[in-house]
Amino acid sequence: MKKYNLREKVQGQHQTYALGIKEVWEIDSSKHEPGHVLHTLGWPLDNKTHGGSFLYHTKDRQVSLGLLVALNYHNPFLNPYEEFQLLCAC
Repeated sequence: MKKYNLREKVQGQHQTYALGIKEVWEIDSSKHEPGHVLHTLGWPLDNKTHGGSFLYHTKDRQVSLGLLVALNYHNPFLNPYEEFQLLCAC
């Protein structure tokens, strides 16, 4: 990329790789809103770690809940699975 200036020639975006964790839950029909989408940035991650979460209401009273954590995080003790558990505990 650097040697041939490929990013400059096509005005390409910087790529970020991430780890994603997702669960599918079945919820009470009174709380279900098919088609509802929620995206977040940050929490439960610290302010130095890039990532966020999503919540998608799908059909049959199901929701998909997930967390994305960029792989360039600096804290060697960060455990993305534990961060996902913090998110799910709310």
